[in-house]
Amino acid sequence: MSADRSFSRTARALEFDGICRELSARCKTERGRETCLNLVPTAAQYDAERLRDETIEMADLLSAGELFFPNEVADPAPAVTRIRRGSLPEPDDLKTLLGFLHQAERTAEFLSGAGQTVHRLAELCADFTPLDEMTEFFNATFAGDGSIRPDASALLMDLESRIASLQRKIHERAEQLLARRDLLDKFQDAYVTIRNGRVVLPVKAEYKNTFPGIIHGISASDKTVFMEPQELVKDNNLLQESIAERDEEHYRLLRQAAQMVMDQAQTMEKDYAVIGALDAVCARAAFSAAIGGTPAVFTAGGAVRLLSLRHPLMALRGEKPVPNDLLMREGEKTLVISGPNAGGKTVFLKTAGLCVLLAACGVFPPVARGSEFPFVTKLFALAGDEQSIAEGESTFSAQIAGIRDALAGAGPGTWVMVDEILNGTDPAQAGALATAVLEFLIQKDCRTFVSTHLPALKVAAQENSAMVNAAMGFGPDNRPTFRLAKGHPGVSHPLDVAESVGIPMEIIQNAKAKLSDTQDKYQAALLDLQRKSDEMDKAQTRIAAKEENLLRREEEVAGKLEEAERLKSEIEREKRKRIKEEVAKAREEIFALLAAAQDERSRTEAARKLKERETELVREIHIPDSVPLETLKEGDAVWVVPLDKNAKLIRRAGNRVEVQVGEARMTLSVTDVIGLKQKQEAVPKRPAPIYRGEAETPEISLMGLTGDEALPLLDKFLDSQLLTGTDRVKIIHGRGVLRSKVLDYLKTSPYIKSFAVGAGAEGGDAVTLAELKD
Repeated sequence: MSADRSFSRTARALEFDGICRELSARCKTERGRETCLNLVPTAAQYDAERLRDETIEMADLLSAGELFFPNEVADPAPAVTRIRRGSLPEPDDLKTLLGFLHQAERTAEFLSGAGQTVHRLAELCADFTPLDEMTEFFNATFAGDGSIRPDASALLMDLESRIASLQRKIHERAEQLLARRDLLDKFQDAYVTIRNGRVVLPVKAEYKNTFPGIIHGISASDKTVFMEPQELVKDNNLLQESIAERDEEHYRLLRQAAQMVMDQAQTMEKDYAVIGALDAVCARAAFSAAIGGTPAVFTAGGAVRLLSLRHPLMALRGEKPVPNDLLMREGEKTLVISGPNAGGKTVFLKTAGLCVLLAACGVFPPVARGSEFPFVTKLFALAGDEQSIAEGESTFSAQIAGIRDALAGAGPGTWVMVDEILNGTDPAQAGALATAVLEFLIQKDCRTFVSTHLPALKVAAQENSAMVNAAMGFGPDNRPTFRLAKGHPGVSHPLDVAESVGIPMEIIQNAKAKLSDTQDKYQAALLDLQRKSDEMDKAQTRIAAKEENLLRREEEVAGKLEEAERLKSEIEREKRKRIKEEVAKAREEIFALLAAAQDERSRTEAARKLKERETELVREIHIPDSVPLETLKEGDAVWVVPLDKNAKLIRRAGNRVEVQVGEARMTLSVTDVIGLKQKQEAVPKRPAPIYRGEAETPEISLMGLTGDEALPLLDKFLDSQLLTGTDRVKIIHGRGVLRSKVLDYLKTSPYIKSFAVGAGAEGGDAVTLAELKD
């Protein structure tokens, strides 16, 4: 949205300047205040989202206790201009520059700390350059009030110490002179004072020629001369010399400061612009929080869903405005609002319009979470009482001019809002013209919101599917409820409103008598329609409450089921841990038996028993619903005991089973594999693998795996085969990098007695045949 005549009219109609003033009042820089006072909503959705994200990031910082602008930050430009013209910085200039540099330092610290997490604010600060050297010099040289610090330099510290020492010495000697008995009669009074920067004593005029010293002044009465005693002249001279040296050092420091300012003038200008921009964002975040705003969500579709919409300035003043929902489906282009005078129609239109403008400025509109609407590229808003005496325009002619501009600029993404459309002229012709205007705007694919008392518009909204009636409520106590009800037209209730404000009853009765039967029937029909609509709204509210209650109960049940599953998993983990400990203990016992066994048959039998016991224990841990292996088909899930993993069944041949674990394939004994109960849903089948005959030798395929993935699987595979008494295994690894890693592993494996490359028919050097230790 640009700051053209149409926006000026829109801003005036919606009282947008009140928003700008509130934002400006929350700024700490003149640049920030100027930005907020001249705020213009953007016409691009991307820019609006960028501004919104800046506000979100700043709001997060503020809610975390970050005080980004603790003090007022004056614009350094006037001080810089004076210095560039040759002036030395005055204390007020230095005070301004110090305030600016302190805020620049805070900004630099913010960027170095939070800059990684606040991307939008970091982008906003792209032109910011830290002034570390200048800040360090100013902090070390000047106090907060703009004076030069006594410790600004080593020479200055020495001079300040010397001056203080001389001042003490001179005052002590002067006090001693005042106390001398032989001089008491010569002093007019017993005090020490300063004349021309030198310590003097008040001597009676008649003694001026007999008192040794230098006259520096005479009182108005000529009775007292202010004399510097001869005894103090030398030290007073030393003091004046030291003060002169101090002044020279002050001058040098001020010149150095002035040079820094001139050298960094452009950087300071850019940095102040960044600080002002951050200040404006901070104001947006603070204002958004004050009105209870929610970050705007823009949708690609045309539906409007603004929940608990409230007027921002009324919310800010604590007036507790009645919240209303603005809900429009994608095909609903025009909302015709009717109802009683002073019933809230104008406030509702202004509220909706301000919501759109705030969102386009990066301010959170005062709506509830879940609100969303399409981005509005241009907004035309016309007040119902707009007129200009200076330009000779009536309310009607001023509004017609505004409607003309809206018709010319209307299009997709445009919203048009007209309060009391075409009020102030013949109702019949106004109704016809207003209907034609709304139909034209529908053809332009823009969204229109109007308030009216014109019956023709209410009828048109009932007959046109792209138009929707809405009514501001009116209670049984003849008072407006300020609540919007969509789906039916409102009743104006002029006689009831007149009665409520105190118009004499005889006038009310006389007016009622003058109403025609047709008007009575029309009014009665509208009231009946409104009553039925209200009943329907209440029914829908009850249904929505029941649905919400059911949803809440479903969530509670889901939570309990989730907790039950968690407890079940925890129990299974404990059980699994216990039985694994039993397996480990059993392994130790069997290995001891194996070591003690004298013949091959005894060792094989012991290994077989260990395997059977291990399989039984694993079934207890994992497979409460295990099934016989022979009932499974290709692709079904199984459990591989040695690997402690799920796998997929490839095929079974006698007492051997080929399975796939991830990308690896291996051939195992049937005692190493447990059938699992299959899920009800169909398991997608993979293409059938090609085999080279029935595998008599247990084998494992590691093709497609990395070394880190393959070697742990190979280790577990060899361990399981050793326990079953297998003496020879086949390892398929291919000819790439994996082959080298497998061979390196086999060289140091405690399971391997020897290994060799497979024969040509077995796969050549892509396969290794390994002999296991006894």
